[in-house]
Amino acid sequence: MDDSTPGISATALDEVQWWRARLSRPVSTHLSPFPLQELPVVHSNVYTDASIRGVDVSIDRRWLAWRFPDTLSLSPGYIGWAELIAIELALRALIAQGVTSCQIPIHIDCTEAIFCLERGYSRHLGQNVVVRRIVALEQTSGINLKCVHVQSYGNIAHDLADGTIPDMSKRFPHEVCLPAELHSRLVAM
Repeated sequence: MDDSTPGISATALDEVQWWRARLSRPVSTHLSPFPLQELPVVHSNVYTDASIRGVDVSIDRRWLAWRFPDTLSLSPGYIGWAELIAIELALRALIAQGVTSCQIPIHIDCTEAIFCLERGYSRHLGQNVVVRRIVALEQTSGINLKCVHVQSYGNIAHDLADGTIPDMSKRFPHEVCLPAELHSRLVAM
């Protein structure tokens, strides 16, 4: 607890400070110059998936995969966090590819992750941190991710999450920069 604000946790204060900073910026510096309905829709085939092994992304049949160094470090209760990490890494890959100012459908088989992104928050602290990074990336790039729910059997990235590594010639060709918080948690395949 912060002594200057009795009864309010440091986590809650951090959330308030983050939102206050976001909301105090002029609209033109972090929102797309187009109203959302005017943003062009880019129909890339973007799929994400996660498992206790790692996170996986497929963009136009090109794959990216990261593994958790210790599969025991991710309990099944944290799969929503891992699914959000996969979405964040897909967004970072699109940005690395040079995509800007558009709407992109992203196919996800985890309703928990979809609800977190639609609401803009989660009750899980780790998920909130990832949602904040996704929102910041969307705002700076002008990309609006449109979540599309797919069944696991229809998720192209699902085979990757199960540990199947596809042909290396189909690997995504651009370097994706991980945020510092994930350097020790993910190993690129």
